[in-house]
Amino acid sequence: MSRELYQQRAGAASRARSDRPLHGRSFLVFTGVAGGVTGVTPLICAPRTTVVDMTTYVGIDPGRHGAFAILDESGDLESVVDLPTVGAEPVAADVAALLTAIDDSSRLFVALEEPFVMTPRASLLTQGIGYGILLGVVGALGCRHVRIPPKQWKASCGIEMGGHLSQAEKKQLSLDRATELWPHSAHNWSRKKDDGRAEAAMIGLCGLRHDL
Repeated sequence: MSRELYQQRAGAASRARSDRPLHGRSFLVFTGVAGGVTGVTPLICAPRTTVVDMTTYVGIDPGRHGAFAILDESGDLESVVDLPTVGAEPVAADVAALLTAIDDSSRLFVALEEPFVMTPRASLLTQGIGYGILLGVVGALGCRHVRIPPKQWKASCGIEMGGHLSQAEKKQLSLDRATELWPHSAHNWSRKKDDGRAEAAMIGLCGLRHDL
C-alpha cells in the first residue's frame, strides 16, 4: 500500500468519527513504516447493554511496539490493539479515530505511560515525540487522563523492578503478570514482541485504580 493511499485512509478514518460510540463494530488500524503500510489490525469494540454513567478505561503504551488496551469499570479487558504508527511515530488521525470509536470522549479515562527518563538520549527523543503526539490527541479530544510513570504502574500491578533485570527479563515479567491478571486474554500477548500489549493493559488497570 502506498503512503498516499495510507494518508487518504487515515484522513477518512478521522472524518468518520461519530457522536455515538461504536460498540459492537469493527475498526481497522493501519500500521507501517515510512513509505508504506505493512499491516492492518482489527479492533472490535465489545457490545454493551448500557453506556449511561459508565467509564471506559484506555491504557496506552507509547513505545515503538506500543498498544492500546481497553478495560471496563470492573477491570475486565475488552480489547487490545497495536498502536497505529508510521515508522516510530503514532499517527495522530488514527489515534483520534480509535479513541472516538472506543467510546464518547466524555466517558473515556486514558492512562498514558510517561517516557522512562533513563532511556538513551536518542531513544528518549523518539519516545518524547510519540508521547507528545498521543498527549496532544488525548487533550484535544477532551478525554480525562493521567500520566503514569513506569515505576507507578509496575508497583501497582506487583511487577518486580530493579537494575539487575535485563530487558528480556523485564518484558517476560510483564507478559507473565498480565497473564495472571487476565488469563482468558493471554492470546493477545502470546509472542515475545507483544509485551507492549500486556503493558498497555496494566497501564490501563493502574489508571482505573487511580480514578477510583
